[in-house]
Amino acid sequence: MVGEAVRNGCISPLLIGRDSIPLSHLQFADDTMLFYPLEEETIKNYKRLLRCFELMSGLSINFDKSSLIPINYDEQWIQSMCQLLGCKVLNSLPVYYLSLFKMPRAVAEKLISLQRRFLWSKDDGSNGMALVRWEVVQAPKKLGGLGVGDAMVRNTAMLFKWWWRFAKEDCPL
Repeated sequence: MVGEAVRNGCISPLLIGRDSIPLSHLQFADDTMLFYPLEEETIKNYKRLLRCFELMSGLSINFDKSSLIPINYDEQWIQSMCQLLGCKVLNSLPVYYLSLFKMPRAVAEKLISLQRRFLWSKDDGSNGMALVRWEVVQAPKKLGGLGVGDAMVRNTAMLFKWWWRFAKEDCPL
């Protein structure tokens, strides 16, 4: 349905890269990602298309579980589109990438450095004194920590989500 809507000009695809490769959607099992340029009409047509899908299939789309992931868009436009779609905005694109790719150790170390600087630097930006051990900062709140967590462990857990999903789907039970 999406491909036909693109071919008919009802939906404008996002043009990617130097070669302007058109990208309108990616699908896997029951997950769908829709891509679009800054065009309100395309978003309205996506909403209409999804409603048609619901009516034809008898299935319903849970917009409460759907997210808009904006990249370089105006905040007012983002809120307007979320209201139109009935979804929430997801501003954590880095978290999404961490669910797809293994984080290099150098990136994890830089992230931890930024976290420490945020927590312990002085107003003038110079290094301050650590008031608690880093392990306490990372520990879950229910164990008396701040719940920041370990970036490498979180990355590994998000990657295992994909492994679990594929393993579960391949299982004949």
